[in-house]
Amino acid sequence: MTPPAAVKRPPAGAPARSERVTTAPIAMGVALVAAALLAVTVLIPSPQFVHRITFENHTPYHLDVAVTDAGRHGWMGIGTAERNRRTDLDEVYDIGDVWVFRYSAQGHDSRTFTVTRAALESHDWRVAVPDALTAEFGASGVVGQP
Repeated sequence: MTPPAAVKRPPAGAPARSERVTTAPIAMGVALVAAALLAVTVLIPSPQFVHRITFENHTPYHLDVAVTDAGRHGWMGIGTAERNRRTDLDEVYDIGDVWVFRYSAQGHDSRTFTVTRAALESHDWRVAVPDALTAEFGASGVVGQP
């Protein structure tokens, strides 16, 4: 048999405590979090992307394409330009007004090629891979892929 539970009564004259949880502090916290998230999305710019860049590659090499900005603040690989064909690379991060391209084949990097955003836009975001890369990579001992 279970002993009866002890009930403590407040002393005479003491105010009774409410056992209800008030929702005002919770609502205030939710409102503050929502306001902070809204401020972050407005104040921090979201990254911009170029919908598509098309590479015309008439070399015998599959070329890994990397790009950096004018300040050369780090290379970003954006995809592979297939040999002897046109390749579309979608949703490429927009790095700004000056695009510096570098191509790689079989572990060898090409020299860099600088193109302005205005030139890319005027050519509808089409990039002709320089034919000189065939001679450049050939001189480095890079063999064309079959």
